[in-house]
Amino acid sequence: IVGNKVILNTGSFNLTWTGAALNGMWDIVSPGNWTAGGTSMVFSNGSGVTFGNTAVDGNVHIASLVQPSSITFDNDSAHNYVLTDEGGGSVSGTTLTKNGNGTAVINVPLSLSVGIALNAGNLEIRPSALSGSPVVLDKPVTGSGTLAVANSTNDPVTVSNANTGFTGPVVIAKGGVQATASNALGS
Repeated sequence: IVGNKVILNTGSFNLTWTGAALNGMWDIVSPGNWTAGGTSMVFSNGSGVTFGNTAVDGNVHIASLVQPSSITFDNDSAHNYVLTDEGGGSVSGTTLTKNGNGTAVINVPLSLSVGIALNAGNLEIRPSALSGSPVVLDKPVTGSGTLAVANSTNDPVTVSNANTGFTGPVVIAKGGVQATASNALGS
């Protein structure tokens, strides 16, 4: 129930983050943080999600598994986003797309089946967002934005995919890089 409306999500939607609810929670039960066509919605797994320039709050808290079909950050530098694990949170989807000159920080376990289109801006992936030890980036990255990995250990970040479509800078905060594929760091 949202206001005086009953909203029943029975399928997938293209949702836009508003961050309007006080808790800033991304889950499958909290109302008030998503809209579709101007209507307030509750997130449903399988929906595509966009984080744009209209959100009230860019702090997104995730406490359970959410499974969007796609994740798009289309934000400018006045509307940066931080996705944070609140204990047991994780994101599993197909693609992550970063557009706009803003920043998106992924600080939650992230599993992508296809890869990352880093078209513009900054994408910072923190170790809690990646699986395995040492940290491994194993999906393709394309585009020309800045990819930053804020590694908290001295272990090297392993990049194990040929990212021939990536021309942007790669910033590793600590531990160095181990490239295990030709053009792993782009062309």
